[in-house]
Amino acid sequence: MDWEDVALNEYRTLRQESLDSISQAQATLRAGVVALGVLAGLAIKVTSAGEVAQAALAIGGAGIAATVAMQWLLETLRSARAGSHIAGLEEAIARRGTRHGWRRDPPLRWERELRTPDVERKQLLAYHNTVLLSLLAAALPAVALGLYALGDDEKWVFLGIAVTGDAALLALTIASIRKNRAELWRLYCDPPRAFSREPGTLASAARTEQQSAPEASEAERPAPG
Repeated sequence: MDWEDVALNEYRTLRQESLDSISQAQATLRAGVVALGVLAGLAIKVTSAGEVAQAALAIGGAGIAATVAMQWLLETLRSARAGSHIAGLEEAIARRGTRHGWRRDPPLRWERELRTPDVERKQLLAYHNTVLLSLLAAALPAVALGLYALGDDEKWVFLGIAVTGDAALLALTIASIRKNRAELWRLYCDPPRAFSREPGTLASAARTEQQSAPEASEAERPAPG
């Protein structure tokens, strides 16, 4: 079997891996939003069921949101890892294709073109911010009702337990988000070394190509007659 055949088979496998992880992330998100909606619907009944139920409501909403967020982050990171490996594989295929005259128009460019300098970090993470804020908004009704019921009934011990639990879950979620984003940015900026000649080849090559584009266009202009 030729190298190109093996590379293309691996490309297809990794592309399917990326699609599967995206699908799983969306399924996790949908299930979490449904669960938070059900919990919010039951909140009115739960708030009159005693301090244990009220504390469970306050912590349960935050717990569901945190679990869904962390699972969603893991799946998106799984997709990003596959995409990063695909980008390195695309570069390797393009290098091999230069002998066939592909230098100016190589195939398989999607993942490499996503890793260009003009894509800012805030754009890369905009979708993540939207999803996480949506989970926070979905969890707030149950959490707020549980805490309010405990405070209104002056169940200060249970209120303290609920607030402490919510704070711990929030801290754990923020730590997971920061770790996930650092790994996402590393994958985005530094593709696999197994395919690149040196670390960061794709990112540096994109910058070099962008910077040299004006010079190339000047060189291609016909000399004035």
